[in-house]
Amino acid sequence: MTDDAGRAEAAENTLAAYEVAVIKTGQWLGTEVWFSVDGREWREVVPKTDEHMFPRFAKAVVRREGLTVPVVVVASWSEVVPQAREWMGLWCQRPHVMFGAYVMRAALRRAFRDVIGDGIAPDEADAPAVPDRDWPAEVAQADTEAKVRALWDEAKAARAVTVELESALRARLREVAAPKPGPRKGGGGDGRR
Repeated sequence: MTDDAGRAEAAENTLAAYEVAVIKTGQWLGTEVWFSVDGREWREVVPKTDEHMFPRFAKAVVRREGLTVPVVVVASWSEVVPQAREWMGLWCQRPHVMFGAYVMRAALRRAFRDVIGDGIAPDEADAPAVPDRDWPAEVAQADTEAKVRALWDEAKAARAVTVELESALRARLREVAAPKPGPRKGGGGDGRR
């Protein structure tokens, strides 16, 4: 079993344990998980595109007998993606599975706190790492298309790509790749006399 497979199994076992616990109550009426890139339109799966490598938001809805409204948990990728490289890599490889499991566990904990308590899954246990690079500053300093692309490759290799960093890299790439206005031809006048 690879390290990633072992980590995924540990996170999935935590979700399975939560589900077993809430099923035993006889009060669990179901859970839905949805994803979005804009926070307005929700889908069961958000296809990967050049602009959006990961869903930006995930939402879980849990219904419990006796509650008049369902429990809804919404999370943004950038706020909850684990900072530990081994977990971030797994989340990037399986964004719907891992991000979806995260919001589902959070919603189940909220709806069934009396049953589950305040437990956390292995991928939630890591403390945010102190960044070893100032990625936003490096993006701002990249002054050629080649430098931006190289920086992007480095960020991917370091598993440091977040939604914000990806957006900054894309914006900077557009800035440095845009044609620069040149000097006007014809002496600078407007041609009128």
